[in-house]
Amino acid sequence: MGRFSFKRKSNVNIGRVVSKIAITLISLWAGGTILTVLGDTMYCTYSPFYTGLSLIGWSVSSVDFGNHVCNLTSVGITGTKAGTITATSGVGILGVIGLIAIASIIMEFVQIRMG
Repeated sequence: MGRFSFKRKSNVNIGRVVSKIAITLISLWAGGTILTVLGDTMYCTYSPFYTGLSLIGWSVSSVDFGNHVCNLTSVGITGTKAGTITATSGVGILGVIGLIAIASIIMEFVQIRMG
């Protein structure tokens, strides 16, 4: 089994680290805004792609809740269909992007060797 050794990098480019942090913050803010706006638009609607939508962090109902979650009687639907988007706040894909960005920033300071 391989062993990992960590070594501090001697030449750290501070400008590159700062730009990575800035890009990460801007992309997470923009991504969160986009997901919130799309989620508010799709709230209480049914989607056949509910598995994929739950991967990006939205809560999707998997059972019929009646009228307790979303009142869809105005469009002629009684109850909530399975696959209805019931909450659009969550981290999902943004959490993954954030973790990758943090790992990238840490790798600017540390060198990992296997051997």
